[in-house]
Amino acid sequence: MADEPTELVPADDQGLLVPGLATDHPAAAKMMKALKRKTPKGIIKTRPGPGGMRFAYVHWSWIVQRLNEVFGPTWGREVVGYDRIDLPDLPPRHDRDCGGKRGRCSANHGPRKRIEVITRVRITTPWGNKDATGGHTYFPDNAEQGYADAEQAAISKGMKRAASLLGIALDLYTDLPDDTAVEADFALQDAQAAWRSELGAAGLTEKASVSLLSEKMAGDATALTTVDDLLAATGEEGAPAYRKLIETLRETVAEVGSEKPA
Repeated sequence: MADEPTELVPADDQGLLVPGLATDHPAAAKMMKALKRKTPKGIIKTRPGPGGMRFAYVHWSWIVQRLNEVFGPTWGREVVGYDRIDLPDLPPRHDRDCGGKRGRCSANHGPRKRIEVITRVRITTPWGNKDATGGHTYFPDNAEQGYADAEQAAISKGMKRAASLLGIALDLYTDLPDDTAVEADFALQDAQAAWRSELGAAGLTEKASVSLLSEKMAGDATALTTVDDLLAATGEEGAPAYRKLIETLRETVAEVGSEKPA
């Protein structure tokens, strides 16, 4: 005689019932297998990471497709939390001809305002809900990105993170059986985005930033030749290395901006 499925127990205050041990329920086992299915190589995108590694990710539209495949029309997405934080101003973003790099800005460029848009996204399913937070930095002086674009980017990040808690695309983040490495990758992704934003705020290309910071950190503009070299020179790894590098870049840009001709 086959074993009986685990008794159903309440999952929330809305009357939802799920197996006490979900893997004992045939329908749950099938659903969990579908959610944890390996991400197809053809839809995986990559971006540079520290130590010459590549960071893998997928577009939010593929996450929606996977949720549709598993749950059909019974899943939903809600923005259950929203906040905006005025971050400290960044140094002025000088252009090539304003003279700001020499401490004589002819265009009166002022400090750059920036706002962190934070959303808490919930994915609802017949088997329970998952919440996660996503954030994106909005620069009011960026003519190429409106506030709504920053808000949508924050929502997309939150949705992808919530989906990973269900098991979707989880194989891209970690081989470990717990959430530690997943959170570490999320932190690294955010730190890398913050680094790119900082470069844009300073009006620097990656190559120019390497030369500038190499002189600051090693006393020679040619001693460190790549961002990986800069990260290694911080003495940190992962997200902390990027955060330390961002702090050093801010200090260096402020010093250059305050220098006056003799």
